[in-house]
Amino acid sequence: MISLILSENHIHYAQWETIAGSQSIDLVGSLPLKTPLSEFKPGTEEFTAMLGSEFSKLSMHIDMVGKEIILTIPDWIVHQEFITLDKELIAPETRQYLEWISENRWGGKSSHFNTLGYWVKSDKLDKNYVRKTLIPSNVVNTLKLTIAEQGAKPTWMGTNSEALLNAQEKGDIILVKSSGLSYELFYRYKQEVGWAKIRFIKKIPHIQSIRGRKRSINTLLKRLDLYINGESDWLGYDIAYINQLSAGRRKYWEREGEYVDSPMLQPFDRVNIKGEVSFENLSVLHLNVLTSIIGTIDKLPLINLFNEPGITQYEEGMEIPQIQSKENEKDYSDQVDQEEDNIEDDETNKPAVQSSMLTWILFIFAVFSFAYWIFSKEYPQTINYRDHILKLSKESSSMANSANTIIDIIPDSSLIGAKILNMSLHLEMIKNDTINPISFINGNEISFDQGDISCCGGTKYIYDYILYTNDQKADKNWLTIEDLKIIFEDYPIDTEIEELSMTNRNFLVFDRLRIKANNKNDLIRALELSMNLSENILLRKIVVTNDPEKPNIHGKLYIAVIKEPSSGFWVFNLQNSIKDIKNLITNIDLESILDKIKQ
Repeated sequence: MISLILSENHIHYAQWETIAGSQSIDLVGSLPLKTPLSEFKPGTEEFTAMLGSEFSKLSMHIDMVGKEIILTIPDWIVHQEFITLDKELIAPETRQYLEWISENRWGGKSSHFNTLGYWVKSDKLDKNYVRKTLIPSNVVNTLKLTIAEQGAKPTWMGTNSEALLNAQEKGDIILVKSSGLSYELFYRYKQEVGWAKIRFIKKIPHIQSIRGRKRSINTLLKRLDLYINGESDWLGYDIAYINQLSAGRRKYWEREGEYVDSPMLQPFDRVNIKGEVSFENLSVLHLNVLTSIIGTIDKLPLINLFNEPGITQYEEGMEIPQIQSKENEKDYSDQVDQEEDNIEDDETNKPAVQSSMLTWILFIFAVFSFAYWIFSKEYPQTINYRDHILKLSKESSSMANSANTIIDIIPDSSLIGAKILNMSLHLEMIKNDTINPISFINGNEISFDQGDISCCGGTKYIYDYILYTNDQKADKNWLTIEDLKIIFEDYPIDTEIEELSMTNRNFLVFDRLRIKANNKNDLIRALELSMNLSENILLRKIVVTNDPEKPNIHGKLYIAVIKEPSSGFWVFNLQNSIKDIKNLITNIDLESILDKIKQ
């Protein structure tokens, strides 16, 4: 089965299957849209034509023939509203109001609507209400027809949040992951019970810099704070639905003090949102409210950044470069030809120079030498550079975990220092018969030594280890060094950040940072942050120092950020190359060369 999630700038797809009641994801990716959805009105022919064109490209990325397709769209395209079912309150103006919504939001009146909804039994009112989702039928028909033409079996699941309400008994999955670690939604639901984990990390640059989403995420966190602190009785009513009513539209509910303790008003567990927010074991109704907050009210687009190195993906808010038209190219070519003709007219004809046989032999030899160097030595390395990056990422995680374990287990009064470089650990500590590093260090001990120590009246134990690589994988979204600097600056830890020179190795180019932490807690936070951000963020060296007489752990993290290559093969460090040429020129002894010429 395949899930297709339409967002502001992408079509996200996830292929998964259900075996013995458990789901597994086989393939996840995204297809960038040529034009953002918000530039159209959903009821117009231009909108449906654009959707048909973009969805027809999916067959080039994923095999859909004969498979069931679950299709969802962004919540902001539709209109959601509570409508009373009491016949005394239903009036002709209700239908007129819905048609007015159609005309103003979708670009024209529509006589047919696709309606999805669920029943809400209010504890404080003696009326029943139904929440309706209204969408122009031509949008749904276009998407279903386009998918069916590619040999698939489309199943319309409504909006990203409405999909939860139409889950079959076997259970379904929708997977959404945002850029920059802003939030993750993993939906798994069976009938009326849902599970979700939502994570928010404050002040991530992707959220702040793209299309004003800083306001959205900050507003959302502020509203969650209001609920947690007891200043708001029901997060759903306060945020998701009251704000959806148009100006002057009558509210169908009026909350009063006696209903504050109603179970309907307490859907979420109280949580701490200083760093991360997690809601688990939510009902379908409550999970739908939360997704409505994210997708509808705050207009926060759902982004999927499962990108691979070497493949350019246009994120939301990025300017897509325009291809120059053929007419402009022809004009430019004619102009260049005319300028060349003028230059040729002004120049005198020069005699042709015949190439000697020796020149051709040297040229052919150089070409074959270069080809041999590429295809026998460097080419295989570039083919496997993806595996090499994953290996480096796992080594980075192993080094960070080892340093974290050392700081956590060895008392401050015993630890002297530790240095981890290229999977090699050098550990120094005061003799402690109750602590044996072999029991908690995941590695192979290669040497042990004892030495006197100038303080503490004891003996110093010196260990050397070769660490083992673990299987922990970081997130796939690639960050730049600027992203990393902003994250460390905005994260609630006290660190000093210094940018080091760029370097390269094995056709990979690295930007480098040095992070200095002046206390134990900040060092632990910096370690945890650096190994969870992205697979291109690598810890290459860790230095931990401490004075056992006056315990105060300091640490330095040397972080390498792999620059995303522009292609799968060639990544050159131009800066270092220019520097090498400069050093070569400055080191030439001109006097000795002149003396040899005179002789």
